[in-house]
Amino acid sequence: MLERIQLHDGVFFNGISETKFKSSSIIINFVLPLTAETACQQAILPYMLHNGFKECPDITEFHKKLMDLYSATIITSVKKVGAYQIISMGIEFIEDEFVPEKISERAIELLISSVFCPIMEKNNIFCEQILKKQKEVLKEIVLSELNDKYIYTLNRCHEIAFEGTNCAVNSNGTISGIENLTTKTVSESYFNMLKHAHIEILGIGHVPTLEMAKNKLKKAFENFKGSPSLKLVPQEFNFRTQLKEETQEMNINQTKLALLFIGGYPHTEKEEAATKLMSIIYGGSPTSKLFVNVREKMGLCYYCSAMFNKSVGSLCVAAGIEQKNLEKAKNVICSEFKTMQNGDFTDKNLTTAKLTFKQKLHALSDSSNKLNHWYLARILDQTFKSPEFFMELIDQITPQELVQQAEKFTLTTIYVLKGGGLID
Repeated sequence: MLERIQLHDGVFFNGISETKFKSSSIIINFVLPLTAETACQQAILPYMLHNGFKECPDITEFHKKLMDLYSATIITSVKKVGAYQIISMGIEFIEDEFVPEKISERAIELLISSVFCPIMEKNNIFCEQILKKQKEVLKEIVLSELNDKYIYTLNRCHEIAFEGTNCAVNSNGTISGIENLTTKTVSESYFNMLKHAHIEILGIGHVPTLEMAKNKLKKAFENFKGSPSLKLVPQEFNFRTQLKEETQEMNINQTKLALLFIGGYPHTEKEEAATKLMSIIYGGSPTSKLFVNVREKMGLCYYCSAMFNKSVGSLCVAAGIEQKNLEKAKNVICSEFKTMQNGDFTDKNLTTAKLTFKQKLHALSDSSNKLNHWYLARILDQTFKSPEFFMELIDQITPQELVQQAEKFTLTTIYVLKGGGLID
């Protein structure tokens, strides 16, 4: 059960009491507008903060402090959700009852020091040496996305589909943007984040630990009372609906194909559940139409799957194919989606999809990291519903509701990364 409390204007603490884990995690999520101009300088911030703080500027000593907390882990991430950029900084540590000494308060204090008292020069500017090192870290992340052709294909397809909107911007920025970062611009971005971001803190663990963390973080944020410029509302976009195709040639063995359908934002939990079930039957499981028909029966691809992205209301198909099968694969993938829109699936298909969806929801409780991802998404769309809520809702979905959701989708983008026709 999620318990949500406002600590300050634009700062919320979301506690999920969970006693099955022997560890607790507290993650501070800074929600900011995603723009091409600010993506790099915001994306580098968690990496600037996670290697020490003002009173502990030595990275070796910082890691020793983590080891003294029974190998506590600093959590950093940069995510894109629609047109939001989420900068996250947190800590995971063992609950006090499972270690010989109390460590939870020290763990939270270390997180607070890392976020609010970073290593800076006297003029409140980040150190050039640290920035230089972390620029290389962020560049490696961006380069890894460029080198992984599966990820590259999906990113490029999204850039084409959402061209002209901030949803097309890469959350980690660009290589050139990272290279142009300065200590001044990054420092300004850091203070802007503290004062103007919408902040969602997620805590998963035992109740006493959550209460302690909430009180300490409330006090910490008192010194950074800002005026949040971003108010969380369900994001809705007017994307291009006309079909656009793009082919890019590259020296790779396996051709990559991505097709993106736009269907709009699901306005109710029932619409969301129906859309997810539809995507599972279409291409989200080993019994899906794309896997069974396109991959197994027709042998047109090495992999083929569909993913629904609620934040932008899109359904994206990704496939790895031989070049000679390109046109046939495109046609069959589209025709299989047409069968979904026509209601050409069985009761067994729906029953199996419901079971698959429930298994995925049930698996969320096995990991605090998965629960964090789930609840952050629920908070950002302001629904706050638990996995258990959706497990009950799934049984109410009818075949007609799946068809209604499928009918909303239109193919808007086809992207081909053309290779030589052999498997990678």
